[in-house]
Amino acid sequence: MEYGILMGGQSIGNARVEKEGLYYKISAKCRLSGTVVCKLTVTGSGHTEDLGILVPEGSWFVVHTKVPMKRLGDGELGFRAVPRHTE
Repeated sequence: MEYGILMGGQSIGNARVEKEGLYYKISAKCRLSGTVVCKLTVTGSGHTEDLGILVPEGSWFVVHTKVPMKRLGDGELGFRAVPRHTE
């Protein structure tokens, strides 16, 4: 499945989510200025998970990771890019 990545209410990229055993395999890419270090978060079933720092790869900023499905549930997921220092 494909989901949009939001930052400050604007769509800045997308995240591809695939089920792989008991995990979600997440590959995300978005456009950032690079002036502020940002991390990617995902929210599902009322729980927010930090997926890590978005790192430069060509003209995109990306994250590739796996998350146990039990942490996010089976519902709709929401992805956000946030400045690293934000709690």
